[in-house]
Amino acid sequence: MKRAFQIKYIYIIFIILFICNASAFEADFFKKLSPSLDISHQSIRAITQDKDGFIWLGTQEGLSRFDGYQLNNYHHDPDNINSLSHNIISALLTDRFGRIWIGTRGGGLNLYQAHNKSFMRFTSQHELKAITNNNINVLFEDSQGAIWIGTNKGLNKVSSVGKNQTLKVTNIAKEKLNDISIRAIIEVNKQVWIGTEDSGIYVYSLAGEFISQLVHINDNLQSIPSNIIRSLLQDYEGNIWIGSIEGGLSKYDPIAGRYQHFKSDEKNADSLATNIVTTLFEDSVHRLWVGTDKGLHLYNKKQNNFQRFTHANTNINSISSDIILNVFEDKGKMIWIGTFSGVNRWDPNVATFKQFNLESKRGLNNNMVNIFSQLDNDKILIGTYGGGVNQLSLKTLKISQPDYNAALKDKRIMSILVNGDEVWLGTRASGVLRINAKNNAVINYRHNPDDPTSLSANSITDMKVDDAGSVWVATYHGGLNKFDGKGSFTHFRQKNGLSSDHVFQILPEKDHIIWLATDGGGLNKLNTKTNKVTVYNHKLDVANSLSSDVAWTLYFDHDENLWIGTEASGLNIWSKQDRTNKIENFQHLNINHGLKTSTVYGINQDNNHDIWLSTNKGISRYSLKEASFMHFDTSHGLLDLEFNLQSLLKTNDNKLLFGSAKGFNLLDPDKLLSNQHAPDVRLTDIYSLNTKLKFNTPLSALKKVEFDYTDKLIAFEYTGLDFASPESNRFKYRLQGFDKQWIDAGKLRRATYTNLGPGKYQLQIIAANNFDVWGDPDVSLDIIIHPAPWVTWWAYLIYASVLALLLLMYSKYMTRKLITEQHQRLALKKEVFEKTQEFKNQNKELIKLNQKLESSAITDKLTGVKSRRYLDIYIEQTSRLMTQIHNNISPTQHALLPRLYLMLIKLNVEKKDDDRILINVAEFLGYKRSEDDLVVRWSDDIFAIIGSEKDNNVSLLAQQIAGEQKNIALDKCILSVGYSFFPFNRERPHELNWDQTSVIAEIALNYANSKTWLGIYQPIEYPFNFNQLISAPDLTHIKNLVTVLHD
Repeated sequence: MKRAFQIKYIYIIFIILFICNASAFEADFFKKLSPSLDISHQSIRAITQDKDGFIWLGTQEGLSRFDGYQLNNYHHDPDNINSLSHNIISALLTDRFGRIWIGTRGGGLNLYQAHNKSFMRFTSQHELKAITNNNINVLFEDSQGAIWIGTNKGLNKVSSVGKNQTLKVTNIAKEKLNDISIRAIIEVNKQVWIGTEDSGIYVYSLAGEFISQLVHINDNLQSIPSNIIRSLLQDYEGNIWIGSIEGGLSKYDPIAGRYQHFKSDEKNADSLATNIVTTLFEDSVHRLWVGTDKGLHLYNKKQNNFQRFTHANTNINSISSDIILNVFEDKGKMIWIGTFSGVNRWDPNVATFKQFNLESKRGLNNNMVNIFSQLDNDKILIGTYGGGVNQLSLKTLKISQPDYNAALKDKRIMSILVNGDEVWLGTRASGVLRINAKNNAVINYRHNPDDPTSLSANSITDMKVDDAGSVWVATYHGGLNKFDGKGSFTHFRQKNGLSSDHVFQILPEKDHIIWLATDGGGLNKLNTKTNKVTVYNHKLDVANSLSSDVAWTLYFDHDENLWIGTEASGLNIWSKQDRTNKIENFQHLNINHGLKTSTVYGINQDNNHDIWLSTNKGISRYSLKEASFMHFDTSHGLLDLEFNLQSLLKTNDNKLLFGSAKGFNLLDPDKLLSNQHAPDVRLTDIYSLNTKLKFNTPLSALKKVEFDYTDKLIAFEYTGLDFASPESNRFKYRLQGFDKQWIDAGKLRRATYTNLGPGKYQLQIIAANNFDVWGDPDVSLDIIIHPAPWVTWWAYLIYASVLALLLLMYSKYMTRKLITEQHQRLALKKEVFEKTQEFKNQNKELIKLNQKLESSAITDKLTGVKSRRYLDIYIEQTSRLMTQIHNNISPTQHALLPRLYLMLIKLNVEKKDDDRILINVAEFLGYKRSEDDLVVRWSDDIFAIIGSEKDNNVSLLAQQIAGEQKNIALDKCILSVGYSFFPFNRERPHELNWDQTSVIAEIALNYANSKTWLGIYQPIEYPFNFNQLISAPDLTHIKNLVTVLHD
């Protein structure tokens, strides 16, 4: 016991020293959870995945379930016996039945009950389910389905017995293990190997019978590495790996009976970084992961060494902590690493995009990568913006700087041309640097305004050699230059026929042809033999012309078709056949064809004939065979989404390099992996009118859900369980029986339906991952909408019975009448005919009178404006329409809808019976109102204007009307204005009707004294009391209830 204490003490010291002196060797791309997620604790002690695909994280302070977007946390509640027994989670296990077992430090064992989200406890105090100790270290399921529980004092086993599969707890090996801490358990050929804290390894049968004990023997290389065992693993070849404290890692070959030991070697960077091994894991492709207290290690079987992954403070993509607690692989082949400081994900698909930047410590001296050029089969020259030239070795993937780079200082390299033994560098503002690679001699060609044969400008964009061996130099301000081989340049500019002096790229073709991509001048074709220039521009009236005059990049594919990338106008393809036949016919590819963006910076083609594009939204691959795009972003390992113009190269051995402002990516298209795991779709919540529904079974097991006719709004929330890039997962859903086709929800994880009719439906949901791989419908939920009682089958039966009875009674009644009516019919026939003719004549007269009456009723005879009768008809129709609109939108959209305003204008004149003033006021109001507004004579001395609220048009109109009107011959008529709005309350549009709004407008008019105006807008507080408003004694009290605006 004393020795165990000393070892634990040393281990703690190691951890403290490591935290204080951590240094990164090399970090790969590890994804982290968003900092906004409320994880229980950053120390991730255990990881598992349940049968539905959710990831469970055991932490220092509780249990968390992760669905790719959010966390559900579970904690110990002292007042709830069905909660977690303790917050410190030490082990997690999902068994073959999908049950989740949770081991804790101090609270024993828990079994999660998914149907009610509770926990069944197994503790040392439990009478029927007692375990030997409440500190759980390890959980293991054997080949017979029994759960082995390693504790701080002893070993236990939980088995299912009897027809009811009752759980039975057994104490294994009381005589040997009761006082021993169990740290690791595996099964090897029907035998259970048990790693202990200080007693080596015990071997038992599945029945719990002791077989042997393995212990460390000093100076004996054919014994286990240490008696302090932390992890055990049997790999796919049958070898047994033993991770220990102090003794490092050992591999035991059970056939040969031999051990091979791996220990830390400070002089060997490919050895273990430490002899403290915390966890072992073998993934589905047989990679062996070794967790230590100094980082994560990946075993290289061929070289029999280890690749290290350690935390780097300067690299957010490095592993979050070097103290590795566990490793796990989910169904989508994602590797999860629990550390002392957070959980990490390693995506094998991301590893195909190798990353080179300052943080990767491969030797790059500047992250702004502008251009690539291949020097030989191994070396790639890299032009940077301020770091000169870097040189990449394709064999070692290391970067160095050539000797001549010292002379470049802070030159911004925009173009590189390898021409024999010379390297030509085009710079941003320093002209061309011609370097002899053998002796590093540098010649600088610059623009000299006094020398017409000097370089035309110092801003170099591209350099190429044509089929005759001549060097051509493109500039941004000075057009094109041809080098004569002696130090002089011939200029080709707009005055020589080019469409623009801003040339982006040169693309030589055979037969003395050079193609130029220009800024604003479209595509230029230069015949170097005749110096003739042909210009191809965008033409608005020609559908197949060049899509834009800003041509940024050019490329000839393997079939000699010309590709042109543009700014904001997509791709253009000019086929060799059309080009040879001089037919100006450009095929266009843009967003409508699947391109993610219309801005293209670079184009190239791999040996598989796929076209690769660098853009401002990542990298895209276009399959000529399938005529489809695949897009790559930072979730696939790209350093950035914005790439640099023409910073794209295909090497001689078919590798692709993409340059950005954050470094560059290297890809081997032949080894490109793709995530073929379509997300498993699972329901997370079901709502009825924003109320979460509760069920007695887990949502994943739910086959049917029923709703009542009163459930007018139902919603389903779901998630896609592929963790490579959850934020990139996309969804489609449909309600069979209602939707005719799939609804593309994009990244939205909620499906909402309103006012579904009675019947049976089926909700189906599918999802796609970040590689656009779609799965089958994982969710197929039957939905039943029950009809209202008055439209059920038994209600219709009652209706039919009542109707039949009424028909019977009616039939009898009609039979009795038939005889009487038969006698009267002949007598009445003549009379009816005569009366009918009389009524027809009278009806014609009545129609004419009604038309005159209706016309006079809706128009005020004196002023010619509409009357109150017309207003009643208008308001009835308008308010009904606005009510329908408000009923069919969500509450959050009410604020976006316009309101009607009711403005009352009162005449304050001495002669109230002066008809001339009324007519003039009506004409004045008709002039001031908007074209769509309505003027109504409200009463003898009050007019009204009704219209739609637009910005602050109502208050402006009130200001224009209110006061004394001297310029319209109204005899000093004074107009007072009061107004309000319908609906009065946007948040509760049905709270007040039109008549109540009219009363509020009249209140506003009453408080609008002479030469003033006043508007009442909306309630200040809720709920709003209309009666309190109309009974307010003064304007001060009114302002406490509603928003008021006045002169």
